[in-house]
Amino acid sequence: MKTSRCPGRSTAQVPAATPVAGCTPPQGVHAAFVGIDWGSQKHAFSLRRSGASLGEVRKGTFTMKQIPDWVCELRQQFAPGRVIVAMENHRGALLYALAQHADFMDLVLVPTRSAAQYRQAFCSSGAKADGPDADSLLDMLYHHQEKLSIWQPDDEDTRLLAALCQMRRDAVDERTRLGNHLAARLRLAYPVALEICSSITSNLGLELLHRWPTMAQLQAARPQTLRQFFHLHHIHQPQLVEQRLQLIAQTQALVCAPSVLIPAHLDIKRMAAELRAVLSAVDDYDKRIAVLYAKHPDAGIFKSLPGAGPAMGPRLLCALGSQRERWPSALELQTFSGLSPVRIASGNTSCIQMRRACPRYFRQTFHEFASSSIRYCHWAKAYYEKQRARGKQHHTALRSLAWRWVRVIWRMWQDHTPYQESVLMAERQRYQGVAHPATPTDCPTE
Repeated sequence: MKTSRCPGRSTAQVPAATPVAGCTPPQGVHAAFVGIDWGSQKHAFSLRRSGASLGEVRKGTFTMKQIPDWVCELRQQFAPGRVIVAMENHRGALLYALAQHADFMDLVLVPTRSAAQYRQAFCSSGAKADGPDADSLLDMLYHHQEKLSIWQPDDEDTRLLAALCQMRRDAVDERTRLGNHLAARLRLAYPVALEICSSITSNLGLELLHRWPTMAQLQAARPQTLRQFFHLHHIHQPQLVEQRLQLIAQTQALVCAPSVLIPAHLDIKRMAAELRAVLSAVDDYDKRIAVLYAKHPDAGIFKSLPGAGPAMGPRLLCALGSQRERWPSALELQTFSGLSPVRIASGNTSCIQMRRACPRYFRQTFHEFASSSIRYCHWAKAYYEKQRARGKQHHTALRSLAWRWVRVIWRMWQDHTPYQESVLMAERQRYQGVAHPATPTDCPTE
């Protein structure tokens, strides 16, 4: 399996908002082992009692509505013992439906890629079906339980905050995609709108397209109406307003063919409406995130970080979570996030490259924070420039900086202490004066 391994941690990875806990129960504490292959209509399962032979595996299916009855049947058979269930890593309804029975059931989340490669290792033909997939998950759980970890979700407020942060990020990505598509259409049929607005995804740009969907309608508007429009959007300098009015009056259409303009105008109208809805959703997410973030007990730790604003601070908080025992060392967090590179060696060849088997959103959070910290933190800027001077690419330098930031954030998080740059600088000077061969000071070279 081509999954990344952290020292002392399972190869299984779970959603970025709720990473695995660093605890695996000893062998023999579970009365039964279950592998479940999720399906849109029915879920296939394979069940094996602890100590039973391979021929005693029970198989079947159940629907979402049958989950309470299915769990009740397991309780009657195996209580007061516990049941451990392996399923593919996803954030579907099945996961949260089974999570309600945590008093009786332990959940193990297996990465989809790991589950597929484990299945292919014993089925080289490539055949695939729900039943055999459940058998494969059961086999992995039964024979390799010591390498897997129980899913331990954060508290309810942290989980809600994590879900809102990830949905906000998805909305921001959607805003970027729609904005790029809209700009391409405007260059074809409505180029003056791009020249008037610094950002077409701003309230000014979208309101302009809403009131005057075509360039002909904009040029037909009265100058006084346009002046009032610009004033309402905080453009009060007479010189800037007159420049825009002159630009609108003098611009000539580059394309006049109805076969091009009509579809383009319809597309512009559709995307502008979608963008207004996305911007409204982002504002709603921001308000809800701000309320949850303000009352979180760890908020003060992440608010003190340079460059961690109202969007990045909650994401960093959710990345580490609320359980201190989840990350017993900074190295485990660095490895799980994908910031630590991996060595690929075979025979006489050896190379170090970027770690790709990791939660992408998780890594993106630290990567973007490192980029933001350069503008507010002197040592972060100096370290980034040092990496660039060594010939590192922009994103490679940011990953190296993020690797160092994780060590700092982890220590703050473990000690419940806000960021103090003076303390960090004093600590760095102390370590530079004493030899510490076992403590890396720089991220391994990629």
